[in-house]
Amino acid sequence: MQLLDELPNPISTIGIKLPVALALCSGTISYVYIIINDPVFHQVSYALLVLCIVSRAILLLRRVPDQYDTYEKPRLQLLLWLAALGFIISFAIWNIDNIFCVSLRSWRSTVSTLTGSVSELHGWWHIGTALGVYYFIVFCEWIQPVLVDSPNQYRLYWFGPLCYLRPLTKLKSL
Repeated sequence: MQLLDELPNPISTIGIKLPVALALCSGTISYVYIIINDPVFHQVSYALLVLCIVSRAILLLRRVPDQYDTYEKPRLQLLLWLAALGFIISFAIWNIDNIFCVSLRSWRSTVSTLTGSVSELHGWWHIGTALGVYYFIVFCEWIQPVLVDSPNQYRLYWFGPLCYLRPLTKLKSL
């Protein structure tokens, strides 16, 4: 729900339908998971949610006006790819951890603590999804002014694997 909350929805005719549908979907998934208590259901629900969010973001990206094709659009695409890869790779790691949990725990007892802690795949899942969410939030933060054709322009800056947006107006005034 948090990821969908970050996704811009400019000039939409959806109105109250989307929030109500999302609340019902979330409630239904939570209720069913409590009843059947099957991790596979939880994983499939997570995968479908991510697929819906990325699909909606792709549709928004296609609506970017042509004037943004040279700078903004390629970088927005990169952010969306990084977010999707963060989710996909993390999902794969999560499933590897679930399938081989017993074997991994047994193996960890035979190696050093440092090696064992690096092999905690659930932790890597959290890191990967956190990066995916981070790139997705930057994507959402940037695509909103682009879609409404805001006079404010932004530049994307990288600091290692992290990026941030800076308005060009602030850069000129410095």
